[in-house]
Amino acid sequence: MGFRAAVVIGFAGAVLAAAPSFADIVIDDAYLRAEGGLSLATDMKATGSSGLNFTESPDNSYIAGAAIGLRTTPFRVELNVDVMSRSAGSVKITNDAGLGARLGLGSLNGTTRAVSGTIRDIPIMANLLYDLHTGTPWTPFIGIGIGADVFSAQNITIGGQRMFDTSQWVFAYQPTVGVNYALDDRDQFEVGLAYRYFATTDATLRDSAGHQLSISSASHNFLASLTYYFGPRQAEAAPAAPPPPAAAPFTQQRVPPAAVPPGTAREFIVYFDFDKSSLTSAGRKVIDDAVAAYKTNRSQKVALRGYTDAVGSDSYNLELSRKRAMTVHDYMAKNGVSDGDMNVSWHGKQDPRVPTNAREQQNRRVEIEM
Repeated sequence: MGFRAAVVIGFAGAVLAAAPSFADIVIDDAYLRAEGGLSLATDMKATGSSGLNFTESPDNSYIAGAAIGLRTTPFRVELNVDVMSRSAGSVKITNDAGLGARLGLGSLNGTTRAVSGTIRDIPIMANLLYDLHTGTPWTPFIGIGIGADVFSAQNITIGGQRMFDTSQWVFAYQPTVGVNYALDDRDQFEVGLAYRYFATTDATLRDSAGHQLSISSASHNFLASLTYYFGPRQAEAAPAAPPPPAAAPFTQQRVPPAAVPPGTAREFIVYFDFDKSSLTSAGRKVIDDAVAAYKTNRSQKVALRGYTDAVGSDSYNLELSRKRAMTVHDYMAKNGVSDGDMNVSWHGKQDPRVPTNAREQQNRRVEIEM
């Protein structure tokens, strides 16, 4: 097995191994991404049927492109198109196989010569990416892409004489690592940084004398990106279904303590943004009401129960629900609720208020009961 095949298989295996279970995959948002950055070219080794042997060292260049995709949490699948266009740079010729004489330049063996022309890659790639959710705005990811590249060696000349001028389709692949940062609470805009190694299989060209030669392209690409998700803003999305009768609507959670008959259990619900354990301003107001209710009768006990929606693995969501419950616990303790009066539990994806496998704000909650 060659090194390049091992890279493709290794990254594909890492992406699939990182996923907890295909049962956890939930189809989510479509998105568009614009990207651009720096492409550092590697040397291109060429060998010909006539014995021609040289190493092309193209200049570094820009890379720019776009992608359209679908987030199927925790995976993303996308179609990605980029352009890399660079000056041919220089060529170190080990054996010119008589090419120099045919071009009227004499022997080129053992020489390094400047060449003119353009080396261009236009890869059209299908990418599979896996997001490693952290519960923060930062989302690292890994991925692998395979597809086809339009490889062009345009008007490559040495000493004013044309060596070759051709283009063709070749197989390409691109392992990727990077990180995205959510710019807003609704998870619709992300900026990102990524490293991508791009490489192709051998293209088959012919020199000016008609001799066949093989050459491949590769580069180290460093990209910045902006991604826009088309999904609805979670805070504005209508509930997928009405809450079960046992759960009171959100608008009834902020009940003035004096209006509640003595001995009646009171419940307050704190909602969270997707994949977040930090409090929103609305969540802090709900907890403030709960703290005020507690202070009217400090002998009562407070139960805190953390939950998540159904997106993601069981183990990840159990930990996320713990973080949410402890966030509420710490806020209440800081504001005068006795730690000994609070009982904290967390339940991950269990007991949803709205039965759905999609993102649902009413399921991302901590219940406060006293």
